[in-house]
Parts: sequence; C-alpha cells; structure tokens
Amino acid sequence: MEFDQVLSLLGQLGKYQVQLFFAIALPTMSASLLNLSAVFIMAAPDFRCAIPGLENDTYTVQDDHHQSLINATIPRGETCKIYSNTSGVNRTTQGCSAWVYDTSVFLSTAVTDFNLVCEYKILSSVVTMAFMFGMLVGGFVCGRISDKFGRLTVIVVGSVLQGISGLAFAFSVNIYMLIGCRFLMGFFGLGIYASCFVYVLEIVGPDRRTAAGIGQSFYHSLANVLITLPAYFIRDWVYLSITLSSVSFLVIPYWWLFPESPRWQIAKGRKKEAVKFIRKAAKTNRKIIPEKIFEELDLAISDDQPKGSLLDVLKSGVMLRRTAIVCLNWGAIAMGYYGLSLNSGNMVGDIFVNFLISGAIEIPAGIFALVALDRIGRRGVHVFCMILGGLGCLATIPVVIFADSSLSSWLLIVLSNVGKFGLSAGFKVMYVYTAELYHTTVRSAAIGINSISARMFSMAAPYIADLGVLIGGNFSQVLPQIVFGSAGLIAGIFAVFLPETLNTVLPKTLEDAIALGNKKKHCNNEAHFEAANPAFVKDEDVNVEMKEMDTKY
Repeated sequence: MEFDQVLSLLGQLGKYQVQLFFAIALPTMSASLLNLSAVFIMAAPDFRCAIPGLENDTYTVQDDHHQSLINATIPRGETCKIYSNTSGVNRTTQGCSAWVYDTSVFLSTAVTDFNLVCEYKILSSVVTMAFMFGMLVGGFVCGRISDKFGRLTVIVVGSVLQGISGLAFAFSVNIYMLIGCRFLMGFFGLGIYASCFVYVLEIVGPDRRTAAGIGQSFYHSLANVLITLPAYFIRDWVYLSITLSSVSFLVIPYWWLFPESPRWQIAKGRKKEAVKFIRKAAKTNRKIIPEKIFEELDLAISDDQPKGSLLDVLKSGVMLRRTAIVCLNWGAIAMGYYGLSLNSGNMVGDIFVNFLISGAIEIPAGIFALVALDRIGRRGVHVFCMILGGLGCLATIPVVIFADSSLSSWLLIVLSNVGKFGLSAGFKVMYVYTAELYHTTVRSAAIGINSISARMFSMAAPYIADLGVLIGGNFSQVLPQIVFGSAGLIAGIFAVFLPETLNTVLPKTLEDAIALGNKKKHCNNEAHFEAANPAFVKDEDVNVEMKEMDTKY
C-alpha cells in the first residue's frame, strides 16, 4: 500500500487538506511581504544637495529668498553638485556631502536616512542584491534543514528568525547592518516559502499536486497586492519594516496547531505520527479507513530504487543541453520577474498604483497557467509566456521613440505589465515543467540547481532595474525592460527545443528522462517500466483500483 493510494482513499484534496492549504497562507505571505518591500523601504525620492550653512533647508521651496539661495548654490538640473563659489561668471562645481529630500510621498526611507544617493547610489542596489543572495544561500541550506528536521520546523523557526531579522533591519545603525539583515531576510524567506510549497504538495494526492502547487503561488501574488495597503498608510520605512516583520511572529502557534508533513514522517520512519495524520484526515473528510490499510501501509524505503546522480545527468549530451536550456529559462524568468517588480517604483506615475497593478497582474497570470497547463501542454504554454513577456518589454522601445509624453507614460506601464504577466505565468509553469523533465533520483536536486540559477540571475535584477536612474536620458525608463525582454525572448526561443511532458509518465530512470520527446523510445520505456513494476497504476486506472480496494476491505 503506497501513501498516494491512501490519499486517494482519504480524498486527494479533502476538507482536511483544504484547511491546511489555507493555513499555509500566513507563513507564505509573511515571507512574500518582506520579499518586495524594498520597493517602498528602499525608495529613492527626488532630492538635491543641501545648501551649506542653512540649517532649516528643505527640498520644498519655502519662499522667494529660499529660491534665490537655491539658484545661487545649486546648478540647474543638478542633484549631486553645488557651486564651489557663488559669484563670478565661470563658476565651478563640486560634489556635496549633504542632501535634502522630497517628503511628499515618503516621510523617510532607508535611502534618505543613510544618504544612498549620488556616488553612494550603488549601495542601495547592494542592499537589495543582498536579499537575492540570501535567497540563493537559504534555498540551498534551508532545503537540507527541512529534509532533516521537518517542513513545519523550517516554517515556524524560520518565520521567527525572519521576523527578528526584519526588526533588526528597521533599527540598523549603518549600511553594513542594512546589508546583513536584508541577507538574513532573504535567507529565511525563501526557506519558508520553499517549505510551504513542499508541504502543500505532500498533503494532497497526485492528481491535485499541479493545482495545489500553482494555487500556493497565489499567496505570493496576493501578498504583493496587500503590501500596498500598509505601505500607503505608513510612509516611514522604520515603522513599515516593523509592521511587516511582526506578521512573521503570528506563525508561532503553528508549532502546536498543525501537523508535520506525513510524507516527511514516513521518510523518517515515524509511523505513529503518520497514522495520526491519516486518522485525523479521515475523520475530517468523513472517510472510513479500514484498519487493514494501516497494516499494509508501506513505510519503508525500498532498497531497489534506481540509483543515479546529477553527475550522470551531466554526462549525457541530451540531458546536459536540456539542463542548460532549463537553467537559462529559470534565470531569465527570475531576473525579469524581480526586476520588473522592483522597477515599478521607477516608473512614471504613482508608485503605489504602479506596484498595485504589477502585483495584481500575477493573479490572472496564475489562473491562465492553471487552466492552460493541462490543456495546451507544458512546453507550449511556457514558450508562449516567455515570448509574450519578452515582446511586452521590448515593445516599450517604439513607445519612447514615437509616442508623445502624455501617452507614453501609460503605454510604458501597460507594456511593462504585459511582460510581467508572461514572466509570472512562466515562473509558475516552470516549477511543474522542471519536475517532469528529470527522473526520480535527481528530481529534487535538479529543481535545486535550477533554483540556484534563478537566484544568481535575480541578483543582477536590482542593478538592471536601476540602470535608468544611473544612466538617465530618454531611454531611462525602458532600458531595464529592454534587458529583461531580450533575456525572456531568447530563453523562450530555446525552450522550443525542450520535450513536451503533458500526459507522460514521470521518468523513473535516466533512460526514461532521455527518452522524453522521442515517442518510440518513450513508449518502449513506459512498457518496460510497467512490466518491471506490476504495482504501477496509471492515472485512468486509479478509480478502478480504489473500487477494488473498497470491495476488499
């Protein structure tokens, strides 16, 4: 008796699993809230050099005398220089060491408090990059902690440590503390998100995993919409950081209220805990599980599982090329997704409206992926999403060249969100697609490797998002979109060479994985697999077998 068969008896997505699915929303969203909070916390308002010797200088002009002092001290159009002498025809300029900021949108941000402008502007991108680097390391380390100590352990303990890191970030005393705390927030944040994703997949039946996995990503999208509310009403970055970080501590009661993943308990040989979960689920779902089931439940790890490693994958030319294409797509998606999200703060218009639209567009993107994935196919949907995302970003070029300024601002926002729609949907598809391209013994490791590729690319996202600010000029608003769009388009074109995995048996061996895309070989491998595994059950035979089991017990 396999655990998937037990889940079929319990209900692949019964009332109990649905309750746990909704409960996992809080830790998922708490991690996601801190993910893109940098758009508001690290916002760079308009600024100029402070007038030397004027203690009550403000960015807003106070009166005519104040305006005359500004004209005499600050070169027209300059934000980082002042006149070294205030008289004479050939006045020279020099850099300044103090600035005043526009407080009409934000009372303060980390940028204004630590003066991360002018020659220090790059440090603002470093703070954001530190979060991405933390995600890279956290995905690697927390995944192994989750496998050893449990999904719930990482979710609860990680949430507490993430909350502490966020509070420490709010009270940072220097730039080094900002960078370090932001790294820890990314480290624990991805660990929490990944553990929540795995937890959801492990409590539902095989026919509901795609829907549950993509459904869980909706919590991330919802958090990106909801963060706009506290950011709008709390315009001080310290209080906003404290508010968002405090949400993480609400996860503490989960330690006592919710069960550990039953699959993890089975893998660790904890039969009593796994049986307790099954009995609780059966009671809540109003299902009767015969006692004979618990006797036949196979909790041992089989010794005859096929062996293999990532090294074997890299030795195969087919799998090596496939892995390179998958890594490219993960990287292009992550870089574009995070880059466009961060760049929403640099777009013309209200920063809150822009970010709200950018976050909301992920919801229909997820719905599209969920509906199209099992109807059109993995490859077709993914290629469409990547090309749509790339073309949406690249279409901003003619807008800047030909459209007038009153129209171009809105067109740039619309096209940017078309790109965000494609890349967001592609992100959701790629999790499912990658799992189906690799065989059993390396599937988790392959997802981990590709996730690392995504984080490496996303580390460049904050720098690319700030290209327009650093370079300036007519193309300042679209330069990031050009980079993100080109990467997405190239990755989408290469994805055409990946095999389709819709309605195929998950590959168990390296040979099965290589045979994907070769119908003759794949059919032979499938027939061989069934012959060698008489207990193997096809999707269309599940209901028949369940009826037989009901009759038997």
